[in-house]
Amino acid sequence: MRNKKLSFLLFCLILVACNPVIDSPVSTSMPETALPSATPAPTATSIPSTTATTVPENALKVCLAEEPSAYLYDPSNSDLATQSLFDLIYVDMFAAQDDKGKPAYLSSLPSLENGDIEISNVPVDIGQKIMLNNGHILELSEDELPNYLNYGLVEVDDEGEYQTVQTQIIYKLKADLKWSDNQDLTSADFVFAYQSAKASSKLEYQWLLERTASFEAQDQHTLIWKGIPGFVPADSSAFLWLPLPEHRYGTLSAQEIYAIDASAQLPVSWGPYQIVSWEDGKQINLQPNSNFVLQTAEFPAFENLTFIIQPELEAAISMLETGECDVLDPSYRFDFLDKEQLEELAETHNLVFENGQGSLDLVFGIMPASYDVDYYSPWISERQDFFGSLETRKAISACVNAPELVAEIFHAALPDFVSLPDLKEETEEIDPLQLLEEVGWLLPEDDPEGIRVADDVPNVMDGTRFSLRLLFGDKEIEKLLAEALKKNLGQCGIGLDLIPVTENELFEPGPQGSLYGRAFDLALVSWPETEAKACERYLSDRIPSPLNNWDGINVAGLISPGFDELCTSVGVKTDEDDKEIKEDDLIQEYLPSISLLPDYRIWVYSPRLILPDDSGFSDLWKFELND
Repeated sequence: MRNKKLSFLLFCLILVACNPVIDSPVSTSMPETALPSATPAPTATSIPSTTATTVPENALKVCLAEEPSAYLYDPSNSDLATQSLFDLIYVDMFAAQDDKGKPAYLSSLPSLENGDIEISNVPVDIGQKIMLNNGHILELSEDELPNYLNYGLVEVDDEGEYQTVQTQIIYKLKADLKWSDNQDLTSADFVFAYQSAKASSKLEYQWLLERTASFEAQDQHTLIWKGIPGFVPADSSAFLWLPLPEHRYGTLSAQEIYAIDASAQLPVSWGPYQIVSWEDGKQINLQPNSNFVLQTAEFPAFENLTFIIQPELEAAISMLETGECDVLDPSYRFDFLDKEQLEELAETHNLVFENGQGSLDLVFGIMPASYDVDYYSPWISERQDFFGSLETRKAISACVNAPELVAEIFHAALPDFVSLPDLKEETEEIDPLQLLEEVGWLLPEDDPEGIRVADDVPNVMDGTRFSLRLLFGDKEIEKLLAEALKKNLGQCGIGLDLIPVTENELFEPGPQGSLYGRAFDLALVSWPETEAKACERYLSDRIPSPLNNWDGINVAGLISPGFDELCTSVGVKTDEDDKEIKEDDLIQEYLPSISLLPDYRIWVYSPRLILPDDSGFSDLWKFELND
């Protein structure tokens, strides 16, 4: 199984510390501003009843906007409600620490210093899968060997021996780990998960599998991962497969495992809680896992934890006020609410804003898919090559003025008590108006709209108006950003038509979807957290097109061998003398996109609860009652 839990860092202290209003009594009245449903309204016969089902005493009650997927082992199920359930039955084995700050599941974290990460030169053979230092993965071909020598492959002697680097990571598990059913949790469970992923056709595993040469158990508590030659990972945690209980599913195929219905066949756990009952469409009951390695006399604090499915946001807020819910999880998508609605909600409830590992970016449509088929010609192509010039992209970036733009919109979209995250300042001072003139985008004297036109712009027909289209989704902050971008670009003489779409429409696969079909000029995109580095979104061989059945993430269409080579080195230091390449600097240099904001998720909890300092939603098991 590989459904890696998202890890989040709080960029705002919990509201109880930020806003003294929170100390006021809980209101029994609903906010005056109408709140939208978090999910499409159910039919009258499908609305779950929260009163017909008994909630155990001393239960932490968490309301969800939708029912988690019962197919927990299928990695394609990564919705927010399913993630909330994962936070309780599984924990991040790398992040979990005991009260002394020591790893909870591993005897030590792998590093170059302790010898558990080793990078060495190894010989490679014709036909072997390797990664070149431009990020391309291929089978070593004798005919292409001269070309490979320019991309990290080294010829050792005249007899045809070639070498490149290979990484080995040793993971050392603690010896007393157990599943919630009292069976030993050993290295065999991790290898079983890897073998199941390898036997599947799940796209979610592709990135990990194509970089893995082997993943084996040295003994019951030691695992050894080896990468394909040429690949040096920046994050050693990514390649520790989340374990599957071999004692339960060892006789099943990967397809059978992913089809297991957890509501009928309750899964075992290694996290703080285990599922004890699942009532479809109503609720899921959990109890503490007695084998949880971080269990103490105080934690988990609740003898029972119940997930209650309530699709309607207003009903869920009412249940929060009456004590039928203690927490509303992120699946209610509070990020679709405007500032007034969020502030009204904060008057009687505690809002938490968690800064995630994803990001909200403005992506350039550098090379549309139409160029693939008909090639590009400024005389016949449907869209001019607006962004082929890096200087043009730099000018647009300067017009956008991301730090000031984001600060303005952040405070317009979110309550004042939410702290603005640290924003990266521009490393190069650019006068956008002057640069646009130098590229050839001139302001005609007789244009009442003030839109620039091309005059000897490279690869653009003279007289072309610099007028673009922006795709954006339906989150409140994206709407505000779109309007601000229109204003800022307009001040630079660039026209911008706003094309609002739903979140589902934005991420529709190609060729139908405009984003993954590469039929857009500019797009606001909220990228989720993945094991891959952010720069890998723009590798030359990741462009979605008919050649790969539109299975690619480089929607910008950037093709740059220099970028590819530098991206493979981001975050990697093979020794202390290496100068580390910063990912943000690389993307800012080549500008396939402009980073605007970290992604964030919002959830709500009752003043009846006490949360530990700097805790996030994944720390539910540490929440206590405020006596």
